Amino acid sequence: MKQLVGTLVAIFSGMFTAGAQLATQENILISELYSQKGAISVSHLQEEIETGIKNSRLRLFVPFNATPKQTWALDASIQNLSLLSDNSLETHLGLNWQMHLSPNITGFAGTEFRHSAYGINKMLKTTMYSDPLAAPQNFSTVGIGAAVGVLHNYFWLIGKYNRNFHASASQQNINYLHNNLHLTAGLRFLVKNWEFRVPAEIENVLEFKVEQLFFGTYVAYNENYLSFKTNTLWDLNFELSLLPYHWLRLGVMYQTHSQTALSSYGTSGSYNWKPKNLDL
Repeated sequence: MKQLVGTLVAIFSGMFTAGAQLATQENILISELYSQKGAISVSHLQEEIETGIKNSRLRLFVPFNATPKQTWALDASIQNLSLLSDNSLETHLGLNWQMHLSPNITGFAGTEFRHSAYGINKMLKTTMYSDPLAAPQNFSTVGIGAAVGVLHNYFWLIGKYNRNFHASASQQNINYLHNNLHLTAGLRFLVKNWEFRVPAEIENVLEFKVEQLFFGTYVAYNENYLSFKTNTLWDLNFELSLLPYHWLRLGVMYQTHSQTALSSYGTSGSYNWKPKNLDL
C-alpha cells in the first residue's frame, strides 16, 4: 500500500511541473504568436489502459487592442487531470504582449497566474490504514510566471519562469514549492505554402537533467502540420493537426513514456479566427 501511495504522489507531483504539459501546448503557443490568430480549443489525452491518466483541457486565446506594431492577447485555460479515482483541476490566466520591432523581428513578453487543487487516495477508507499517507489528501498551489522572447521569421527564443509562492496540504505538512525555468528555441523556414521548424526545449534549466532536453521537427503545408519531439529517453510526443476550414482545426496526439512503459493518445479541436483590427 505504501508503494501504491508513493507512486500516486510521485505521479501527481510530476504532473504539476512545467514539463508535464499536453503535447500540443508548445506548438500551439508558437503558432499563435506567429499568426496572432484567436482560438478556442479543447483537447483530451489518456493512457492506453482504461483506468489510466486522463487529461482534458479547455483553452482561450484572444488577441485584442492591436495597433500596427503592438498586439495584446488574453490567454486562459482550465485543465482537469485524473488518475484512478484521484483528480485535479488547474486554472491559468495570462496576458501576452508583442511588439513588432521590424518586418522580420517581434519581441514577446507575458505574465500568468496559476492555481491548482487536487486530491489523492479518495477511493480509500481512512479508518483502514494506520499510515497517514494512505489517507485521502488534498493539495493546492498558487503560482505566478513570466515569459520573454524574440520571434523572427527564421527562428525563435523564449524563456518562461514559473514559481509557486503558496502551497498547502491537508493532514501532511509536505513542502512541494518549486521554481521552474523553461526554455524553447528553434529554427523556422518558409517556402511558399510550406513551413519547417526544428525546435528544441529544456523543461527546467534550474534542475537540469539530460532527459529534460527535448528536440524534434515540425512540417506544415497550408497550416496542416505534422510534428514530433523526443528526449534522450526516447519519450515520443507525436501530433497530426489538420485545417479542413480556415476556422476549424482538428488533431490527434500520441505519446510514449519510458518510465511507465505505457503510451497515451488523444484528440484536439479548435475554433480559430483572426481579428479584423489586426494590421500587420
